[in-house]
Amino acid sequence: MEECTSGHPECQQALPPLPTRVIDVGQTSTDTPKLCWGAYRSGPYCALSHCWGVDRKPLQTDDRTLLRRQIGIPLGTLPKTFQDAITITRSLSVQYLWIDSLCIIQDDAADWDRESAQMASIYENARLVIAASRASDSSRGCFSSRVLSKISSRPFFVDQKTEGRSVAFYLRPEKQRLHMYYHPESKYNVRRNYRLPLLTRGWALQERILATRAVHFTSEELVWECRTHTVCECMALNPITGRAQSKEMWKNAIQQSGHHRFELWHRITKLYMSLSITYQSDCLPALSGLAKQMQANGAGDYAAGLWRANIFGDLLWAPGMNGRRVRAKKWRAPSWSWASLNNGIELFMGKITSVEELGPGYGASIGANPEASGSRIRIHLNLPSTEKQFPLKHIATQYATLENLHCPPSGQDATGQVASTASITISAPVFSATVKVKIRDGYPDRHISKNGKQLPFECDCTGDSPSEGCSVLCMWVGNFLQKPAILVLVESRGISGLPPTAGAYERLGIFSLFYLSKDIKTMIEWLVEAEIRTIKIV
Repeated sequence: MEECTSGHPECQQALPPLPTRVIDVGQTSTDTPKLCWGAYRSGPYCALSHCWGVDRKPLQTDDRTLLRRQIGIPLGTLPKTFQDAITITRSLSVQYLWIDSLCIIQDDAADWDRESAQMASIYENARLVIAASRASDSSRGCFSSRVLSKISSRPFFVDQKTEGRSVAFYLRPEKQRLHMYYHPESKYNVRRNYRLPLLTRGWALQERILATRAVHFTSEELVWECRTHTVCECMALNPITGRAQSKEMWKNAIQQSGHHRFELWHRITKLYMSLSITYQSDCLPALSGLAKQMQANGAGDYAAGLWRANIFGDLLWAPGMNGRRVRAKKWRAPSWSWASLNNGIELFMGKITSVEELGPGYGASIGANPEASGSRIRIHLNLPSTEKQFPLKHIATQYATLENLHCPPSGQDATGQVASTASITISAPVFSATVKVKIRDGYPDRHISKNGKQLPFECDCTGDSPSEGCSVLCMWVGNFLQKPAILVLVESRGISGLPPTAGAYERLGIFSLFYLSKDIKTMIEWLVEAEIRTIKIV
């Protein structure tokens, strides 16, 4: 800690403002912690990153208990994780501690909305983030008893000092089983590990990325992460191999122009959607801090997890086949956003590729349209004349244009929850088709059907699955993996409890990954009949 605060240039912090409310932990073990007002004051503080748990919720502050918390919080009434965090904070000679469940009034929607919008700065400005990585809920604590191996339980060398004293040296094995989850290069790729419950939680992802420094309390050892180093007790992660490349990657990517920052955003989104959140309404707020940093570095307008500057790449998401692909029960995002799906799924993210990358085949290229109100992409197919299976040599260049992106926030957090009026309007090549349903092994197998030919298609959500003969619109918005990427749209029926929107469409899915290369001829024949239409999607 001392080495980081005094010797790491990348980790230096000015004296930060305190969050709105903090816990005054006192200075000794006999002091009674209490909730106090921190607004308009400055000073060092620690922040706790922890799992709320499913069956056992942590101690909380609400309107009824707010005054009581300000008078004092007897240590014995606090769950074990909170007690340990107070002990750690005191040992660092820091007076204040921020814990979300106690410092935000949980039954006050306005307070929650206002405070959740400050999450990025709260974790970034904390002197230390205490990560209870081993604890599945607040009763488990930060500290744990370690089971020593035979090698570790007895000294391998005893140094006899001249003054009659002796110093024993012990060996301990490297804890390689958990290190992959802390390796700096793997932060944006790793998946669930139930031995580290905190790393399976959606909120903890941005807390970890944004923290200037954090210490993870695992069942086997402590792991230190800061903007300079990632190190552990057994030194398998050391200051040389543990360069904080993940934080450098985030910092460098968000400062770059072009698609590099958005490619990293896609990686973060994919990981985030595989994680769990206690309240599904938190889906967008739990990434709000990262979105704010992207915006502060020039990423532009943000809309329900997507970016205007990369809208045609961001629209090319598709849920994986694992897990239950269902919409959130209560509306939280428009159908064109991945945030309309429940967390806990695998997510594939598209990438708009350029003609230069694709060579003589078919491709898409980025173009600027100064007359349009938003982004514009030039999409075309150029097919080698030597390919006999492709009788059509060329499809004229078309344009997909973002005409309007309407995504106002529903509260005070501009990158948090969005209003149910959110919509996107696109002008692009569109053709009509119908849905064909076949039963295979007892399950419905859906295809897009047109002119007697069919291509396989998967809905984003099983609950949205259309019936036989359902009319759909297919919108060509770009290319993915050198193949046309088609959004499949249906007249608005209302999702997640909302009524239908007259004159608008909803996204059913995307097909680009679900057909073979030999089917490109069928796709080309359909695209020949496409006409430019302006479609509003909700």
